[in-house]
Amino acid sequence: MSPTRALLSLIFLISLLNAAPAWPLEKFPEKCDSANSSYRKAVLTKLNHSGLLVSHNQIKTTALNLTSAAAALGYLAVCAVLIVLRPLLPVDETRYLTVAWEMWNGGSFVVPHLNGEVYSHKPPLLFWLINLVWLATGPSEFAARMVGPLAGAGAILLAARLARRLWPDDPARPGRAAWMLATGGVFLAYGSATMFDTLLTVATL
Repeated sequence: MSPTRALLSLIFLISLLNAAPAWPLEKFPEKCDSANSSYRKAVLTKLNHSGLLVSHNQIKTTALNLTSAAAALGYLAVCAVLIVLRPLLPVDETRYLTVAWEMWNGGSFVVPHLNGEVYSHKPPLLFWLINLVWLATGPSEFAARMVGPLAGAGAILLAARLARRLWPDDPARPGRAAWMLATGGVFLAYGSATMFDTLLTVATL
């Protein structure tokens, strides 16, 4: 169901429920009250069968998912600013981008190389992802450096999902978990860098 249809159905349901007079029970005939209740039940049943009725739980779940997504997007925005303002950090970032560049510039996509020598210190997943991004954007330092933050955004969403499973009775916990991770200083520092830390976090979650 699209958000527009959900919003319209919610407005219609609220106006329908508010349209009925709210007389005290002692002043409103019991027979009429029973008929009014039956009418409401029939309308709600029809809306439910037609797919127009959105439950309170569905609305709450959607809002919580949006909270986690907002945390991930905010984290990506901060990482993008940090990448623009901060140069590559030696030795790790410069080394990993050099390996990815040699892979792109005619090297082996199976065995990474650094300065013409086989580089077996790290698994090639990060280098593969950088080259995959370059296939879409062309060789770009900014695009390559966004691979780590994108993995970090995935880790934020996975952390929210883990919180939802661990505390199913606390619907606000996933959003709080997402924002706590997204705004953590250490996570921002390592997540905005071209390193393997966020990829390992995603694999762990």
